[in-house]
Amino acid sequence: MSDYEKGEKNEHVEDITIPSEEQFSLPLDEKADRRLVRKLDWNLLPFVSLLYLLSFLDRSNIGNARVAGLSTDIGLKGLEYNICAAVFFLTYSAAEIPSNMALKLLRPSIWIPSIMVAWGLVMTFMCFVKDFKGLLIARLFLGLAEAGLFPGVNFYISMWYKRSELARRVALFFSAATIAGAFGGLLAFGIDHMEGLGGLHGWAWIFALEGILTVIVAGIAFFYLHDYPETARFLNAEEKLAVRARLTRDANSLATHFDRKFVWQALGDWKSWMQVLVYTGILIPVYAFSLFLPTIITGLGYSGPQAQLLSVPPYVVACIVTIGVGIYSDKHCLRGPYILAFAPIAIIGYAILYATDPHTQPGAGYAGTIIAACGVFPTVAVAIAWAGNNAGGELKRGVVLAMTIGFGNLGGIVSSFIYRTQDSPRFHLGHGVVIGVLCMSWVASAIAVVVYRRLNSQKDELCARENIVDCEERRAEYRDLGDASPLFRTIMSDGSIVIYAALTLSALGLAWRNLLSMIPGPEYLTYKRIGDELKSDIIFLEILGNKIIVLNSMRAASELLEQRSALYSDRICPPVLKDPELFDWSGSTGMLGYNDVWRHHRRMISKFLGTRESAQFYRIQERQARALLRNLIDATSQTKPFEDVKQAFLLSMASTMFELTYGYRLQSKDDPFFQGFQEILEHGMDVIMLTNFYVNLFPALSRIPEWVPGAGWKRTIRGWRDHKARAAIAPLEWVKAQVHAGTAQPSLLTDSERLPYVNSLISEVMRWRPALPTALPHVCLEDDKYRGYDILKGTIVFGNVWSMSRDENIYSNPETFDPERFSDGQLPQVPVFGWGRR
Repeated sequence: MSDYEKGEKNEHVEDITIPSEEQFSLPLDEKADRRLVRKLDWNLLPFVSLLYLLSFLDRSNIGNARVAGLSTDIGLKGLEYNICAAVFFLTYSAAEIPSNMALKLLRPSIWIPSIMVAWGLVMTFMCFVKDFKGLLIARLFLGLAEAGLFPGVNFYISMWYKRSELARRVALFFSAATIAGAFGGLLAFGIDHMEGLGGLHGWAWIFALEGILTVIVAGIAFFYLHDYPETARFLNAEEKLAVRARLTRDANSLATHFDRKFVWQALGDWKSWMQVLVYTGILIPVYAFSLFLPTIITGLGYSGPQAQLLSVPPYVVACIVTIGVGIYSDKHCLRGPYILAFAPIAIIGYAILYATDPHTQPGAGYAGTIIAACGVFPTVAVAIAWAGNNAGGELKRGVVLAMTIGFGNLGGIVSSFIYRTQDSPRFHLGHGVVIGVLCMSWVASAIAVVVYRRLNSQKDELCARENIVDCEERRAEYRDLGDASPLFRTIMSDGSIVIYAALTLSALGLAWRNLLSMIPGPEYLTYKRIGDELKSDIIFLEILGNKIIVLNSMRAASELLEQRSALYSDRICPPVLKDPELFDWSGSTGMLGYNDVWRHHRRMISKFLGTRESAQFYRIQERQARALLRNLIDATSQTKPFEDVKQAFLLSMASTMFELTYGYRLQSKDDPFFQGFQEILEHGMDVIMLTNFYVNLFPALSRIPEWVPGAGWKRTIRGWRDHKARAAIAPLEWVKAQVHAGTAQPSLLTDSERLPYVNSLISEVMRWRPALPTALPHVCLEDDKYRGYDILKGTIVFGNVWSMSRDENIYSNPETFDPERFSDGQLPQVPVFGWGRR
C-alpha cells in the first residue's frame, strides 16, 4: 500500500501493491507518455480551472459591485471601500499555509469542496450587507474560506505532473482568472439590470447568484474531484504505476512523508523568500487590475454598464497570452526569462495609463489596460510553477507554494489602497506603484536566474568530483535533503537566453525610465527643466533604443547643426508619419533622408523661394503686416483681448499663405477658407502627437481595425486627412475658376521699404511663442565628438527652441514681452524652423 492509501481511512480503495522502483523504472515510449499526460489533462484541468474561476470571480466581483452602486447604497465613504477590499487578503494570506498542510493530511476531494461551500455561503449572504461593518466582516470570512483553494490546487497539480510540465498546466488553470474577469464583467452587466428584483439591488444579485453557483459546483466536486494518482478512477492499474514512476524519477526520490523539519527547511531557505518577492511584485498588479479595472475604465469617461462590458476584452486577450506563455515555458523548460520578458510589457501598459489624459485620450488609456493585462497575467502562472519546481520534496513544495502564494497575497492589501477615489481619473499613485513593484519583480527574477544557474553548476561539479551517480542507494542517502540534494537540479534556462533577456530588458527598463521622466507637461519644458537641473545645455536620452540629444542653447545648436551641417543633415521619419494608411508623409521634403531626392527637392524650392526670388512677396508681407497691426489695435478694445490677439495672428499668417500660394485674399475671420485652415491647425498637432506616441512604440497598432475598442484614433486621423485635403483643394478650385474667367491677377515684383517696429514685433512674437518649440530633428550621419561627448552615427539631434528663447544670458527678463529688445538689431533672432542645410 502507498503512503496515501494508508492515510485514507474514510474511503474504500482497491488494494494495490506498489512494486519497487526497479520494476517500473523503465519509461513509457514517447507516444504512450503523451497519451497518458493528455488523459490527465482532460480529467483534471477543466474541473480545477472551473473551481479557480469561481474563486477569482467571488473575490473580485466587489469591483463590479462598486460600479453597480455598492458604495452609494451602503454609504461607503473615503477609504472604506479600499479597506473592505484589503481585509480579504489578511485572512486569506494567514490561512494559506495551514490550509495547504490540512490538504496534505486530508484528501483533496474532502478539503477543497468543503472550503468552497464555506466561501459560497459567505458570498451568497453578502447580498444582505447594509453598511461598512457588515461588508468588512463578510470580506474577512470570505478570505478565510477561500485561502486554501489557489495554493491547494497548485500543490494538487504538482502531485500529477513532472516539474517540466507544470507551467503549462498552471497557466491553463490560472487562465481561469482571466476568464473570470471577462465572465464577471458580462455577468455583472446582465445582473445589474435585476435592480429592485426581490427587494435587492443589482449589486446584491451579483453576490447572491455567484455565491449560489459556487455552492452548487462544490457539491459536484465532492464526487468528481480525484485525490491522487493511486486512487484515480479514470486510470487503470498500469497507468497509475506509470504516473507514479514519472513523478519518482522527476523528484529524484525525495521525501514525501509528513515531517516538521521540511516545514522549517522551507521557511529557512532564502531562495523561498526570493520566489515570494518575485511573486509579490507580480500579484500586486494582478489584484489591482481585478479590483479596480471597472473603476479605471469608468474614469476614462465610460458609463457604469459600458465599463462592465469594456472590462471583458482585456481579460480575453490576457487569457490567450497566458495559455500561450505556459505552453512555451514548458516546451523550452524556461521560467525566469518569461518573467523578464513580460513584466516590461506590463510596465509599458501602465506607463501608457500613467501618461494618458483620460478626458482627451480615453481610447489610448483603454489600449493601455489591454497591454497591461497581457504583461501581468502570463507571469503569474510561470512564477508559481517556478516556485514549485525548485522546492524538493512534496511537503516542502507544498509549504513553499503556500508561502509564495500566501505572502504574495499580502500584496493584495497594497493593491486595495493604491487606487484611491481622490486620485480619479488619472490614478497616478496606483499606476506608479504598480510600475515600481513590477520593476522589483523583474530584478528579483534576474537575480534568481543567475543564482539557480550557479547552484546547478556547483552540484554538477560536486557530483563529478565525488563520483555521485543517480542510483537507488544515493537517492535513499539524500532523501531528506530536499532541494539541497546533489541529485536535485533547479528548473531554470539556457544561460545565453538569460543573458540576452537581461541585457535587452535592462535597456528597455532604462528606456522607459527616460520616457517616464518626460511625462509631466509639454516636452520642451521638461527638456529645459532637465537641462537646468543638470546645469548643462546638452542632455542625452535613450528612449526605446533611440539615442536622442537635445540642445538647449543657441551656441550648441549653431556649432553642431550650422557649422557641422554636413554631418547633421539627415532626417528621421517616424513610423506614424511613414505609414501610408496614417499620414503617408515619407515622400515630403521635410521627412526625406539626406540623399539625391532631397537635393532635387531643395533645388526646386530654391528656384521659387530663394533669397532673390522671395523679394516679389515683400508687398504682400507689408500689406499683411499693416492688416495685422489694425487687427491688434482693434483687439485691445475687446472683452477677450488675448483670444482676439491669437485670432489676429492666425488670420495674418493664413492670409499671407493663401495669397502667396493661390493669389486669394482672405476676406475676414469668417471666411470659410480661413475656418478650414484654423481647424486643420488646431487639430493637426493633437492628431500627430496622439498617434506618434503609440504607433512609434508599437508599429503593429497601425494595422488594428478601426472598430476595435481604443482604435478610434484611426478614425480621427482619417477625418483630419480628408478635411486637410478638402481645405487644400478648395482654394485651388477658386484659382482655376479665376483663370478660366480671365480675371486672375499676375504676381507683382516689388521692393517695399521695411517696417522696423513690425519686424521687431514679429521677432519678439516668435521668441515669446516659437512656431515649433522643439525644432525639426536632425540625424547624425557619422560618429562625431563635441565638447568631449561621443555622438554616435544615427543619433537624433534637435534644438529646444523654447529653452533658447528663455535664455537669460541673451534676453534680459525673458518672461517679459518686449518688442523693443530687437530694435537695435544686436540680439540674435530665435530660429523659426531650425538650423543647417534643412
